[in-house]
Amino acid sequence: MIDWDAIRVRNPLPAFCEGRGMRLRRDGVSGRFKALCPLHQEKHPSFTIWPDGYYYCYGCGTHGDVTELCAALDGISKADAARKLSGSQDLFPTTIIRAPEPAKPDPYQLSLEDRQRMARAAQRLAGNAVLIDKLIDKRPEWTQETIRGVALDGDLGYEAGRILFGYSHGIKARWKDSSGERVIRWLCGSAAGECWRQSLLVRSHQTIYITEGETDALTLLSLGYEEPSQSLVLALSGANVLPQPAPFAGKSIVLVPDPDPPGQATAQKLRTLFEQAPDQL
Repeated sequence: MIDWDAIRVRNPLPAFCEGRGMRLRRDGVSGRFKALCPLHQEKHPSFTIWPDGYYYCYGCGTHGDVTELCAALDGISKADAARKLSGSQDLFPTTIIRAPEPAKPDPYQLSLEDRQRMARAAQRLAGNAVLIDKLIDKRPEWTQETIRGVALDGDLGYEAGRILFGYSHGIKARWKDSSGERVIRWLCGSAAGECWRQSLLVRSHQTIYITEGETDALTLLSLGYEEPSQSLVLALSGANVLPQPAPFAGKSIVLVPDPDPPGQATAQKLRTLFEQAPDQL
């Protein structure tokens, strides 16, 4: 038994008509739609769809519901049209359209003023042994050679009581406020998925150490983990900001996370990131 009412409910006539390429125009506030009749040639719309789900053409006199229109268009019986409407999801010609991804803002581009600011901060730190010693007092595992070397690369600086970390997409600062609380803030740009010191990456580097933060990277550097042209020590720009894996293709990645739960969670995210290239880990 055919449930005609159910078929009409599941296949609203306006949607069916639009699926068949008919251009509908709402007729004022009556709730009706008008279109050129698909069953005869005409220049002025006389095909009318009523709010109750039936149609009538004032030009050729045809009328009915969605099953009757389907039957007329396809040259089949009303019963076959009902079966087609109730059993096929391919009734209407379909086109798969992939919605565009939300536009991602381009990474921040350092201005000339930004680069000059970072260069001044780096020179200030590299040329001040007393200042470097003050930093080492707080992190005794660091060495004068490490701090000065990173500063000379332009990736580390000092400005107005703040340590600056230079990225290709921003400048990140760390300091302690008047209450002794640690403050981390981007002076320009933001964490954008590129590691600290990644600009030093070259093809000859075979082993890449990735730490959770810049200070941990300085510790590894002071401990001699980095060998010129062979290995490189990098740091994530943020615990939840992962780098793009493409630049590390074919290289061995050594993860050096903090031992606490957040650090282990970050390490797992990195493992997942590089899981397509398991030989890297």
